[in-house]
Amino acid sequence: MGGFQEQLERTALLNIAMQRNPSFMLHLLHALANANDLFPDVMMMDGIAGNEALLGAKAIHPRIVTYQYLGIPAIKNVMESLAGIMPWAIFPYSNVMLSLYRGFFPKLFSPNAFYFFLSSRTESAVSELDTESFKSREDLIKKLSGIDEIRAAVEDAWNLQISNLKVRVGPIPPQDLLASVSRYDEMLVIHPSAPWSHFWPACVVEGLTKLMLMEHFPKLGARYRHQLSLLSSLAITGVASSMPGSYHRVLNRHPVDHAQYQLSLVAKDLKQCGNFDYKLLHVFPKHGVEEEYSMDMITSLIFFLVDQEQVDERDLFARVSASSAGYKQFSDSFILFKKAIPRLQEMGLVERDSRFPNRIIIREEPLDGDSAARQKENV
Repeated sequence: MGGFQEQLERTALLNIAMQRNPSFMLHLLHALANANDLFPDVMMMDGIAGNEALLGAKAIHPRIVTYQYLGIPAIKNVMESLAGIMPWAIFPYSNVMLSLYRGFFPKLFSPNAFYFFLSSRTESAVSELDTESFKSREDLIKKLSGIDEIRAAVEDAWNLQISNLKVRVGPIPPQDLLASVSRYDEMLVIHPSAPWSHFWPACVVEGLTKLMLMEHFPKLGARYRHQLSLLSSLAITGVASSMPGSYHRVLNRHPVDHAQYQLSLVAKDLKQCGNFDYKLLHVFPKHGVEEEYSMDMITSLIFFLVDQEQVDERDLFARVSASSAGYKQFSDSFILFKKAIPRLQEMGLVERDSRFPNRIIIREEPLDGDSAARQKENV
């Protein structure tokens, strides 16, 4: 069966196979749920190895497989190197580079020099992890031992219990990032690279919250489950989730103690009435999760598609539309694009040319979030 490294590679192949054929997901989830091991070697199970989607995935270049399971830990390593010198670049960099989760580097149309610098750093980070053979199975089990504490924190915050929970490590459906839940199997599935990502433990908190809400309040809409899972993540970890589509921009400014207070009120109302006052979620914009994800991806791409020689707005939109990035596809409508420019202006990352309003340029000295906010208040 090979060692831990080979099992990581087989898990990556299964992830890529699901991207090619999402219907393969149900078969994989069933196999994971019926396994007794925390990290089962699913490919060795009956009916998996001969799947057509998997057979096709086996023919791809080995580097694609490496990107799939080493990409996100490599992203975290680069982010840590940027934290002290370019904190304003971390969020857009992370969002764009999540393409590695799908097995390829971001495909950007006419990127700027800064993107080439960061992509080179990322490639080096992947190679360094590759030569170290990543981590051992013992390291993974040790990291995952903290899930019991995370579960206890989620249950305590909601004053509810998650019954018959199964935790498995394995491939993740393409619409999810690093953690997925199966209500039918009462199961939380975690990608093997998740504990070494910058989304840990937020991805687990969000997954457990969704699973618990599905169990106790099955009529609650998916949008509200998602928003409440993000509020739980902020209240329990003290940090806003940085996944694209997680409303990071607004939750990052939301006080943790207020999130905890809101969560307690929602939990009380749900337990007593089966419903709650939706005004308690006023912090979230009116648009949906998928639109938020697309906005995050568009704003992130713009940052790496604008060069110092000013870019016309129409040309910039064409560059965004011709690019592919992120852990899943995003909507590249012109309406969302028009909303993205003010976001980047507010962050202090880009500005419009005073002489030609349709032209966009990167600020020579980008502001951090606090400086941008102060500048806005002064204006």
